[in-house]
Amino acid sequence: DHLLIASAADCQKGYYESLQAQVVASGIDFLWQPLVPFSWRKLIQWELDLARSYPTALIAFCDSWDMLFMGSRKEFEEVVGAQPLLLHAEKLCWPHPEKAALYPPSSSPWRYVNGTGPAGSGKAIAEAIEYGLANFPIRDDSADVFDVSKDNDQRFWTDVYLDGHGTLDTGCRLSQSLV
Repeated sequence: DHLLIASAADCQKGYYESLQAQVVASGIDFLWQPLVPFSWRKLIQWELDLARSYPTALIAFCDSWDMLFMGSRKEFEEVVGAQPLLLHAEKLCWPHPEKAALYPPSSSPWRYVNGTGPAGSGKAIAEAIEYGLANFPIRDDSADVFDVSKDNDQRFWTDVYLDGHGTLDTGCRLSQSLV
């Protein structure tokens, strides 16, 4: 089976070098794609294109700015292969805290969607993105993280999840956000 961890951004900052080294050392393919100029719409489109290109692969999208991979190939297969679509989780319901009441109850503090792209089979990821684009399109080419009046990937994935697609990684088996 093909395993892939993919990251896209406008630069190779943050933990990029460490992330790449850890992924490669684990025997997992690593793909990085510059998106210049960057926008959230371009990021979602790139994730869709990649997922369509690898429909049977297990893929995890990640943000090299603030994510590391600490597991083994076997752990990656077990966690990502356990369900078709897994979403990263965090403690804050952002960018729209009023949506917190829409989430199912959870004993984990990591119970809200983190915007970093999903993990799962390429086919499941592509289907979720296609659904999201049809129902919750990103309407502008913003690259802004802090202006909640603009679209971003976290709003996109939150709406997809709240509409019944995917499972949250509330146990932090794939990733753990410090937020």
